[in-house]
Amino acid sequence: MKKLKREDLQALAKIRLSEARLLLEGGSWPGAYHLTGLAIECGLKACIARSTEEFEFPALKHVQDSWNHDLSKLLNTAGLQEQLTKNNIKDKQFEANWLTIKDWNIDSRYEMKTQREAQDIYTASTEKDHGVMAWIEESW
Repeated sequence: MKKLKREDLQALAKIRLSEARLLLEGGSWPGAYHLTGLAIECGLKACIARSTEEFEFPALKHVQDSWNHDLSKLLNTAGLQEQLTKNNIKDKQFEANWLTIKDWNIDSRYEMKTQREAQDIYTASTEKDHGVMAWIEESW
């Protein structure tokens, strides 16, 4: 696998959301659910990449925490937990959206998600004023 750059992760996040929208429109709920979560994962990893200094030799735990699929762990590794907490206090719709997304995991690729589950995670990610992806983009 080639080296991933922040710009690659940003592009992948946008591509995965676009693919998820197409799958939703086509009635493929499990795929739409899974790709929406992958988009959020790529977005958070872009935030981690931004926080890495050139020529820095990162701590092993930081590296290990960066190469996982747990959205809450990625959020912490990106240094966004405090910002999330502040955002949740002032924006209850954003908080609800994060709660919808945070439990996504890579194993969803093996699960039969419903239309409601797929639509909920996609909407929570892309909602114009309270969506999680727009919030992530502010930090990537």
